[in-house]
Amino acid sequence: MQPRIKEVLDHITSTRQELRDAVDGVPIENRQTRPSPEAWSVAEVLEHLAIVETNIAGLLKRKIAEGREAGLGAETDSSPILDPTRTATMRDRSHRIESPETTRPKSSLSAEAAWEATERSRATMRQVLADANGLALGEISAPHRIFGPLNAYEWVGFVGNHESRHAAQIREIGTRLQA
Repeated sequence: MQPRIKEVLDHITSTRQELRDAVDGVPIENRQTRPSPEAWSVAEVLEHLAIVETNIAGLLKRKIAEGREAGLGAETDSSPILDPTRTATMRDRSHRIESPETTRPKSSLSAEAAWEATERSRATMRQVLADANGLALGEISAPHRIFGPLNAYEWVGFVGNHESRHAAQIREIGTRLQA
């Protein structure tokens, strides 16, 4: 496996465990409950994460296909790709970020169904990366509405950082519901 693919896969594996731990920290009976009318429930956060990751996996699949058609070569760089400063910025919950309408939860999934959706979105992302292993994914990019242009590896890093950011939100939800 190409080292950069391994790096981003390890990253999203670790953030998924962080998310699982956060969800498990909220009693099952509270996972559908909003801590306030304007806040999301744990189930809604999970639904949002599944929507976002599914969208990004689709974006990467399209961009990689375009790259292949254009003659994208093999990855020759094995240096680390995830920038700790960018990671910290993406995870920073002191700056509120409004989700676009297309990624907002529909509030129709149970917490269990929403978790299953996150697992499906992760399987899709892993497949996209497996299919692209060895390609120069650093040469494929697309703009993020807040963070600017991200290459394919950085988009996967974003998925993990986004998940970590929302794991913190879930811990906050749990604390607020216990108060």
